[in-house]
Amino acid sequence: MAIGAHVKQLGVIEDQVLYRLSGSLRPDLGDLSRAARQIAGLMLPPTAAIAERRSRRCRNWVPPVRRTCRDAALRLVDLIEETASGGITDETRAGYTYLIGRCETWLLMPRRSSLLRVP
Repeated sequence: MAIGAHVKQLGVIEDQVLYRLSGSLRPDLGDLSRAARQIAGLMLPPTAAIAERRSRRCRNWVPPVRRTCRDAALRLVDLIEETASGGITDETRAGYTYLIGRCETWLLMPRRSSLLRVP
């Protein structure tokens, strides 16, 4: 599956977290956290991590798209876990917003707006 599809799945998880924050009992935050963690693992397999590390030595710089998108997915996991514990810190929210924004920009995807993201 292409990395753009994984980023779209993160958007779906983000929407489900918002449904949960609005008072819905489903989906379970633990399930959402596990799904986001699984997507993070799929975004940067070991062979892709090695290829991104090697590309740093290239004359023509290639942005670390997979690593940045994986970091955004892990930051979403942090957001979900903070939601489960009672509150989301501005630092986590800003970090997620920055990383997912870069990921969407590099993949030429439209930027989503969400209450989980800092305006």
